[in-house]
Amino acid sequence: MFKPLKTKDIKNKKVTSVAAIVFNDKSEILIINLIKRGWDIPGGHVEKIDKDVYETLRREVLEEAFSKIKNIKISTVIRSYSNKEPTYMVIFKAEIDELLEFKGNKESIERKFVKPLQFLKIYSKDNDFDLMNKIIENVIKKQ
Repeated sequence: MFKPLKTKDIKNKKVTSVAAIVFNDKSEILIINLIKRGWDIPGGHVEKIDKDVYETLRREVLEEAFSKIKNIKISTVIRSYSNKEPTYMVIFKAEIDELLEFKGNKESIERKFVKPLQFLKIYSKDNDFDLMNKIIENVIKKQ
């Protein structure tokens, strides 16, 4: 069970993954077509090579969407449990800095920009739609 928290504080929390709602200059968001999950926002797991969650996010967006980002801010912190221990996912708001040539890879096969409501219409039914809706609403409120 995932639960958005009312805090953005991630100090002393075990952050295991990150994702981002990345906007272009038309207020559209960057989405990727993932081989295993369908259309989603870019993100992934924290790795030991990452010095912090911001570096994790930059790496994941580059790997999955072939894009560089800027103006990265924490938007939502989500708690879940792994073996009865709380773990956290951090959702960021960011802007496109540079779009590189999209080549596709073992994770993602396509990227595009869509309006947030369009994304919610194509968001995979296997994923938690209500949670994603709250994430999108939270980011838009702060826009």
